[in-house]
Amino acid sequence: MSHGPVQYFVFAFPGNKFTGAIVPALADVVSKGLINIVDIAFITKDAAGNIITLEINDLDDETFNAYEKLVDHTEGLLSDSDLADFAAQLPPNNSAALLVFEHAWAAQLASAISKADGLVLAQGFVSREIVEQVLQARAAA
Repeated sequence: MSHGPVQYFVFAFPGNKFTGAIVPALADVVSKGLINIVDIAFITKDAAGNIITLEINDLDDETFNAYEKLVDHTEGLLSDSDLADFAAQLPPNNSAALLVFEHAWAAQLASAISKADGLVLAQGFVSREIVEQVLQARAAA
């Protein structure tokens, strides 16, 4: 079975205002087969710097039910060390969601590249802010 590229994102929510409002958007891309979530975890750091890390099985029932339907099974790609590293970077009074997912839409392309003895030479993302700046500059020109 071929797999698409795997990527991680860490989303911060200042003021510890993480509400789970991202669930509908995640559910949409998962249901369309665009991504497969392979690991998910959550971090909360209070104003005093106290840290709580939670993996999906540690969530309360309501939150677990919201996320569990998005994840077929977790691969355990996020280690305790990963969670500690991200928690250390998180400013006080913030929450974070850590998401590891496979780009399922790219699995067939990745397989074709591999079979053709192709190699990935570079990859990256252009931030939404940069794209918006470029589009604004073009519109102003």
